[in-house]
Amino acid sequence: AVPFYGVLPAQLGTPDWQPLQAAILGHYAEHDDFASRSAVQEMVKQLQVLEKEIQVYEYPGTHHAFLNDTRPEVYNASAAHLAWQRTLTFLRQRLGS
Repeated sequence: AVPFYGVLPAQLGTPDWQPLQAAILGHYAEHDDFASRSAVQEMVKQLQVLEKEIQVYEYPGTHHAFLNDTRPEVYNASAAHLAWQRTLTFLRQRLGS
C-alpha cells in the first residue's frame, strides 16, 4: 500500500490495523493540515506495535497534494519525482518488475 499524504481523520476513530497484511510506504508533506506530523507519527507507532512493515518519508518544504501537477500552488516537482521513484522501487521489490 502506498498512501500519499493521507491519514484517517480522528473523528472516524482508530482503525483496526491488525488484519493488515500489506507493506506500507507512506509519503507525507512537511506542511499538511490534513495529515499532521503528529497524526502520521501516531499511525506509524500503532503499526509498529503490531509489527507491520511501514516506512514513511516526509518531504521538506512541501504541502498537501505536492504530487498533484494540476495544482501549481502546491505541486513540488522534485519531491514528486523522488516520491514516485521511491514508489516504483517499493512496488517492484514487492510485486516484481
